[in-house]
Amino acid sequence: MWRVGYASQMRENYGVNVKMDSNRIVGGEWRGSWPANQDQGNLIYWTSSASSTFMVDGDEYVSVFPTFDWAHSPG
Repeated sequence: MWRVGYASQMRENYGVNVKMDSNRIVGGEWRGSWPANQDQGNLIYWTSSASSTFMVDGDEYVSVFPTFDWAHSPG
């Protein structure tokens, strides 16, 4: 069984990435508290069920990631 569906198209002037799950694919990433049963502010969830990024300069998302809500990643 495949773990994740991912496509990437990189060209000289831009890049496009798409990552998604389906009923035939198990999600590729998750976060969880470690060790088990200890709440360290790191809830268990899939980091993306579907997401896409479009880049021209390569640093479009640098300022976003520190404040990004991984439970609500935009598509």
